[in-house]
Amino acid sequence: MTDIPLPALPARPAITNGRRQVLRWLARLSRPLRRALNLNRWPVTWRARLGHATPEENATLQRIRQAAAEKRALEQQLNALAGEYKRLIINALTRVGVSYMYKDEGHRRFSKVQFHKPCSVTQEAIYFRVKTDRLPYHVSIDALCEESTLNTLCAATGRPINVIWNRLRPEDGFWFIVELRAGVRGIPRQVDYAEMLAEIAEKAPPLTIPVGRGIAGKMEFANMATLQHLLIGGATAQGKSVWMKQALMTLLLRNKPKRLKLVMIDLKGGVELGQFKKVPHLLLPVVKENDAVVPALQLVVRELKSRLRRMEERGAVNISDWNRHNRMKMDYWLIVIDELASLMLDPDLRNEVDRLLAVIAAQGRAPGIHIIAATQRPDTRVITGLIKANFPARIAFAVSSSIDSRIILDTGDAYGIGPAGRMIYYTGKEKLELQGPYVSPSLVDDTVKAICGGEVAEALDSRKRHNFSHEDFFRHALTHHEGRFPIALIWEEMKAHGVTLYEIKQIAAQYENNEIELDGVTYRLEPPVLEGRKQSRRLTRISEEIKDGEVDELMIPTPTLDEFQPIPNPVDLRMKQIEEQLQDLENGSPFENEEGEPEPD
Repeated sequence: MTDIPLPALPARPAITNGRRQVLRWLARLSRPLRRALNLNRWPVTWRARLGHATPEENATLQRIRQAAAEKRALEQQLNALAGEYKRLIINALTRVGVSYMYKDEGHRRFSKVQFHKPCSVTQEAIYFRVKTDRLPYHVSIDALCEESTLNTLCAATGRPINVIWNRLRPEDGFWFIVELRAGVRGIPRQVDYAEMLAEIAEKAPPLTIPVGRGIAGKMEFANMATLQHLLIGGATAQGKSVWMKQALMTLLLRNKPKRLKLVMIDLKGGVELGQFKKVPHLLLPVVKENDAVVPALQLVVRELKSRLRRMEERGAVNISDWNRHNRMKMDYWLIVIDELASLMLDPDLRNEVDRLLAVIAAQGRAPGIHIIAATQRPDTRVITGLIKANFPARIAFAVSSSIDSRIILDTGDAYGIGPAGRMIYYTGKEKLELQGPYVSPSLVDDTVKAICGGEVAEALDSRKRHNFSHEDFFRHALTHHEGRFPIALIWEEMKAHGVTLYEIKQIAAQYENNEIELDGVTYRLEPPVLEGRKQSRRLTRISEEIKDGEVDELMIPTPTLDEFQPIPNPVDLRMKQIEEQLQDLENGSPFENEEGEPEPD
C-alpha cells in the first residue's frame, strides 16, 4: 500500500515588518481612537470616497446629489428670472415718471428706484424691497402704490404685481411682489409647524400660539391673553380641526398643568379632541354628551366669579398683576368647543349656553379664562350678534358662499379661498390672509404620548427641530430601503432636517415586535437578525385592508412541504386492519366483554 501524500495546508501569510509595526502602533492607541479609525463608523460620504460604501449607500448618495443638483439649477433659473424682472420693473417705473433722467454739468444722470440686495426668491413669488430712504426726488410712497403704476408694471412684466406696505408698521418695509403662480400673492402653500414653533421665544407669553404665514412668508403669532377669545369658522375639511390641534399642542408643550387648565367640549363624539383625552391639563374629561355641557360651563362661571371677587379684594387688575404680587398663582383656563352649532341648535341648550358663553366672553379676560370656539356651519342662529360682539378675534377658512363669509367676517373675503389651510385672520384692527401650519394625526399622537409620559422637554425640542412622526420614518424606510430600518443610514439621510440619532433609536426600540399601521396596511417591525453579522430591523407586512369582492392573498397561509399528508394506499389500510385483528386474537376473544362473558347475539 502506497502512502498517499496529504494535501499541504495553505500557508499563513507572513507578517511583514511593516504590518507588524502597524499592529504594534494600533495596540498602543486608546480604544476610542481605534474605534474612530474603524472605517465602518465613518460617515457615508467619506466611505464612498474610499470605495468602502455599500451599493445601497451609493444609490442613496446619488439620489441626494441629484436632488441637490436639481435644487441648484432651480435656484439659478429663479435668480436669472429675478434679474430680468428687476430690469423690466425699473424701465417701467421710468416710463411712468417715478424714475427719471436729468443733466448735471452736461452729464446725463439717472435717478431711479433702488432695491435692497439680494432680493427674496421663491417658487411662488419674487420679492423686491425698495430702499425708501433713497427714493428719487419728488417721488413719494403714494406714487409707488398708485393703481396706474401697478398696471404699468403688470403689463411690462406680464405677471401680477402687488405691493406690501403697512403705514402702521413701517419697519416691515415697502415691497414689490412679482407673482410666479397666479393667485398665491406670495403666501406659501405649505407651512412647517416646526419652524413656527422654533420662532417662539422661551420668554414669550405663555398663551402664545402660531397662527400661520402670510405674504412674503411672514410668520404671524397670537397671544390668547390679548385676543381674549377666538371664533373659527369654515367648511368641512378646510383645516379648522388641524389648526386647533396645532394650537393646543403649542399650549401643552409650553405650559405645565399647574399653569394651564383645559375644558374641552366635543359633541361630535369626541373624534377630533379625543386625542387629548389623557393629557394632565384637563380639568374635566372631554365633554361628549349634551347633558354635561351646562354643568361644565357653570363650573367655569363659578370660578370666574370667585376670581373676580378675590382680585377685587386684593386690588389686582388682571391675572398677570395677581401672579406678580401673590404667592398663590392663578392658572389660565381655556375652553375649547369643537362644534358650536351642536350647542346653539339644540333647543334645550341654546338659551342657557348662549347666556353662559356671553358671561365668560364678557368677563373672562381679566381672570385669565379664554374661549376657542369652532363651527363648520356659519349661521346667524349659531354665530349670534352677542357672540360676535364678545369674540373680537376670528379666523375664517374657506366657506361655500359669500353669505357665510359675511356672517364670520362681515366681508366676503373667505369665499372660495384655497388651498386647504388657507384662512382670513381678523383681529378687529387688521385682516390678513395666512396659511396655517399643518400637523398630522400621528404627530399629534406622538406629542400627546410624550406629554402624558412626562417628556415635555424632549417633545418640545423634537417638535422645534422637525415635523416628523414615527409613521414618517417608517414610510421613509418602505420607500427608500425596501422595508429595512437601518438606524444609522436613516439618520444620515434625515439629519439635515434636525432628526437626531437618539430619536431614531428610541423609535426603533419602542416599536420593535409591535404592529404599525401605515396607509391601511399593517406591518411588524422585526428585530435585527444575527446571520454572520448583525442585520438591520425590517418591516414585515402582516395584512392589508380587504376591499369588497377582493381576497387578500396575504391572509391565505402558504402550505409548507411538511403540511402535505400523503394519500394512504387501500392495500396498506387492509393489512393494518388484519394486523390489529391478529393482535386482538392473541390477547383474547374479540367476542368477550370486559368481564369475560360472551356478548349476546
